[in-house]
Amino acid sequence: ETVLARKDLLDLGLVTLLDNATQSQLRAGVASALQVGLHWNARQLVLQVTDAGLGIHPDLLPRLGRQLVQAHGQGMGLFLLTNLLEREGGSLGLHNLAQGVSATLILPVQPA
Repeated sequence: ETVLARKDLLDLGLVTLLDNATQSQLRAGVASALQVGLHWNARQLVLQVTDAGLGIHPDLLPRLGRQLVQAHGQGMGLFLLTNLLEREGGSLGLHNLAQGVSATLILPVQPA
């Protein structure tokens, strides 16, 4: 099924999430591959990026994307991305895992 989405938001999301995940793994000294998933249906496109880095400090987690917070250089991109996504009816979720972070971008789509 073909759908239409904001390419600029998908591009920004992909670059931001991949860069943040890569930097997190580098700081942790982890050389494993990132996990990236993309799926969609008639209503939304979901991009998920998971790393095996150190995770996000629990005090910062609820603020990233909501406030302009600098955490190892990762705050500005997430803040911009979150605000642009929400303006279009999308969202960005960040969740700590046992090792690393899972970032999920949801972007509304339209049938082509």
